[in-house]
Amino acid sequence: GQPYVVRVTAKAGTTHRDEVSGEDQALPPGFALRALLTPATGGNVTVTTNVTPFSELAVASATRASGGLTATNAAQASSTVQQLLGFDPTAVPVKTTSSAGSADEQKLAVLLTAVAKMAEHGDLGCAGDDKGGKVKCVVEKMSESSKIDSLKLLAGSGDSARDVSEALRGAIDDVMAEPKLSGSISSTVMTGVVANLGCTTNCASGGSGVGTVATAIAGAKLMFNEIRTDWAAMFSRGGPSPTAPGAFNKEAAAFAAAMGGVQPPVEMLAKDVSAMLLGVDLYNDFLAGRTTNPNRGKLLGEGFGSDGSGDFSGFGAIACTLFTDATATIVATTPAEAKVVGCRALYFISRSLPVPGTTVTQEWRHGFTMEPKPDGSFDYLTRARQRDTTCTVSGCSVTANVALQTEGFAGKLTPTLSLGEVVGFRLVGELPAAFASGGRTLVNFKHAVDMTGTTTLGTDGSQSIALGGTLVAYRDATTVEGTLTLKTGAVKQWPVPGGALEPGEVDLNVVWSAGGSEFEGRIALTDSALDLGQVLRLPTKAVLSGALRNTVSGTTTEFARGSLTAELVGYGSFNALLPPSATNTFRARLTLLGAVSAAGRPTLEMSFGVEADALAAQEGAGQVQLQYRTLVAGQPRQVVTVSAQFSPTAPGSFKLSEATSKISLAWGESKGDLIDLMYDNTTKIGTLDTRTWLLTFSDGTFVSLDTGL
Repeated sequence: GQPYVVRVTAKAGTTHRDEVSGEDQALPPGFALRALLTPATGGNVTVTTNVTPFSELAVASATRASGGLTATNAAQASSTVQQLLGFDPTAVPVKTTSSAGSADEQKLAVLLTAVAKMAEHGDLGCAGDDKGGKVKCVVEKMSESSKIDSLKLLAGSGDSARDVSEALRGAIDDVMAEPKLSGSISSTVMTGVVANLGCTTNCASGGSGVGTVATAIAGAKLMFNEIRTDWAAMFSRGGPSPTAPGAFNKEAAAFAAAMGGVQPPVEMLAKDVSAMLLGVDLYNDFLAGRTTNPNRGKLLGEGFGSDGSGDFSGFGAIACTLFTDATATIVATTPAEAKVVGCRALYFISRSLPVPGTTVTQEWRHGFTMEPKPDGSFDYLTRARQRDTTCTVSGCSVTANVALQTEGFAGKLTPTLSLGEVVGFRLVGELPAAFASGGRTLVNFKHAVDMTGTTTLGTDGSQSIALGGTLVAYRDATTVEGTLTLKTGAVKQWPVPGGALEPGEVDLNVVWSAGGSEFEGRIALTDSALDLGQVLRLPTKAVLSGALRNTVSGTTTEFARGSLTAELVGYGSFNALLPPSATNTFRARLTLLGAVSAAGRPTLEMSFGVEADALAAQEGAGQVQLQYRTLVAGQPRQVVTVSAQFSPTAPGSFKLSEATSKISLAWGESKGDLIDLMYDNTTKIGTLDTRTWLLTFSDGTFVSLDTGL
């Protein structure tokens, strides 16, 4: 029951294997690493502990704490490190990133490589030519930064303070960005660690664990009862509802209507602005003789699903044509004939084969007619339309061009030109109703827009549009549905065959308010990339981050905050011309960092990550990491970590651990329905029956883990 310190000290000739270079490096004599060891029983016992820079954190913080290296301080320090990392570093074997098997082994391998990366870069003020000396310096700065009761690693104070947490987080990012260093380890494994290192508030650590089997059982009962109570009180079946028993469900219900309206206006704004600017560019190029083609846009030769439908709510499908008449029926053939610009922004398309040899294509779109004015501005008229085109072997004809809205919406687009190119604009007026995201249904009536922007051209032929302004959505002619304030925004377009530009990226910082609810945050689709076959360009990163708030009787409640990130990893090496295979694939990654709260309930802070190969995911392969902290008045009451690994060739494995009570469950598909509940990874204190979710303890008592969700 008393803490021992295991100390490993370098002498002359001592080396370590540097994880970045792969070489053995000499360490300065006297450089030491330590680990805490607290035997559960006396007498002759065999123990194993792993000594690393992360076990050193616990020894250093316990030694500096009031009272020194007592049993209480040792337990608290070890618990704090375990809460930070999501595992006990003294209990995890040290492996390389290429040989690590379990999720904990993978985390430790990446962390040790990150320490080597920090030394290579000379982080934390550890510069110089002595590689071993830089390792010693980095480890000592880390040791200095540890606190017995805080997840934040901060060395020094005042102007000389060094944010070790941020340096370590950056080094982890560097390691995961280099395949030769990260091996086959997914960055999803590091989700919880990275989130903890990024804490700026609520960085306090929780309790220090328990000491005997009896108190371990009492701690486990308390932990599971609190988990069940917290989740049952916060969440309930049936989703958001004003009458739901779950506190979060009630808040989400109040927010759902407002949040449901934000995505269509955002998508519509990006696409409609891009379509009109495309028309301005076409008109100016045609009049200046830079092109003789009165048409510009993306050819729709692919993108249909097996049912003939395609969702163009995000990208592509904008086109413009120059006409001689206001009804946009006669195509201009000379600059003198170009009197009107007709443009369309396509939101959904469906193709059918009613009879052999006949194809009917239906398009749901916003149509624009733009009339150039002597001052360089363009007056426009727009409405939502559905156009049907029938094609046979003899040709194609438009069989219907239905106005989905009888009202026409008007406005003015005033571009700023430089050397014939659009470098800025002001858009004031109205836009039509928005289509439901990925559908053909109109979700509102109109939008009032006042938007400004500037454009820049990239060396790769891309065009970036920086946006700012407001967009007000109307439910009917006079009733405001919501207001979108675009604090900053960017739309990036890429060249496609034929010389046109296609919307490829969107990055918007917005406030969307409706009724008593508000979303403030970032909506982004970025990191556009072409596949290896140069066929399909996709944004490989999507981000939704921010805060959700409700205001009732002047009181504002922020009930959710966080970020959701989806990424396609390795898309540039995927050939869309070839069928997916073990060698022709990419990985999909989803990361969630956030917190949810409700009046009278603890705050639940969560970090969640999942990653799977796009092909292997269909076969049940992947990896999941989850950590959540229950905070009461900013202090963690529980820190729960869950990891899962799935493979079509091996049984799935799962592990749940709670750092403050040292309770853990580890199970797999091959272990049956009964799972051992362990204390401190060594002592069995109960059994969980997954058929009934009844947990029976070794003293004969039991609790139910059924939350009712």
